Amino acid sequence: MKTRKKLALGLGLVAGGTVVAQPPAPPAVIQPAAATAPAPAASAVAAKVNGTVITQMALDRALERFAPDKRDESRDEVLSELIDTELVDQFLVQGKLMATPAEITARVEEMRAEAKSQNKTLEEVLTSLKLAPGELDKHVAAEIRWEKYLNAQATDVALKALFQSDPALFDGSTVRARHILLASGEDAAQNQAAKQRLLQIKAAVDLAAQKAAAAVTTDKLAAEQKRQETVDETFTAYAKQYSTCPSKAQGGDVGWFARDGSMVEQFAKAAFAQKPGTISDVVETPFGYHLILTVDKKAGKDVKFEDVKDDVKEAYGERLRDQVAAHMRRTAKLEITAKSGAK
Repeated sequence: MKTRKKLALGLGLVAGGTVVAQPPAPPAVIQPAAATAPAPAASAVAAKVNGTVITQMALDRALERFAPDKRDESRDEVLSELIDTELVDQFLVQGKLMATPAEITARVEEMRAEAKSQNKTLEEVLTSLKLAPGELDKHVAAEIRWEKYLNAQATDVALKALFQSDPALFDGSTVRARHILLASGEDAAQNQAAKQRLLQIKAAVDLAAQKAAAAVTTDKLAAEQKRQETVDETFTAYAKQYSTCPSKAQGGDVGWFARDGSMVEQFAKAAFAQKPGTISDVVETPFGYHLILTVDKKAGKDVKFEDVKDDVKEAYGERLRDQVAAHMRRTAKLEITAKSGAK
């Protein structure tokens, strides 16, 4: 369930979410970009994005952050993020946001100095990343373009709006949750059946909890405690039986997590919005359909905007990037040739 979005420098460092305080929308009409990166002759093609190639080498490179036994299951999501990164850069190029040769050279020299401070050469770092020298300028240019766009959009007014909209994003609050996942498919009828099954499970858990609470006649506090215990026990049993997530072995328990950065936005938002002992309605994420039980919460601490402004800007940037990518996908021509299809 942990998300890995946002590809820094296109090398596969991944994070994400949906818009909370809405960043400015990208232009309403964008034409597909022309191809900007031909495929190296020696590399297979994983995907084409409006004619621009994402090589299998780039996909494999991004997947190396995962343990070998986790790479196949992560492939679709990582490829999808590589596609989004390319779409965002095409949007920026179309918007005439450019990185000058001087800016690229200065950034590369900064990287060279950083490598030297670690007793390495830049060439050694690129080799360890399996990145050809000719690729570096392309990634650096994309990074500079994005920084220019983000800096123009991330005004104090916009950042304060995000900060005030959901303080739990920045105050260190955490929740513990369980979930039941049913994977989505291509067939609408199957998806509807999955959602209906989850609603039936929720109704069954709620009914069992109500009966258990009604049997407690001592006081309301004891009845509520019994209700929450029964919700947790019954939900756990259903998760072990029906969930398609590996967490089913732990009764759907995904442990403690913060509001931003650990889970996909839809999942985290639902878990934080509920009181402990409460089950969500069906929540759709890129992984499929979920019922989410908020087990417990730990409150964060009071923070001031000025103290977390950098964190707010990072979260804002993730949401802005996701919005731009989603807009570009509406008209993009995507050709997936990897062994697993990206979504």
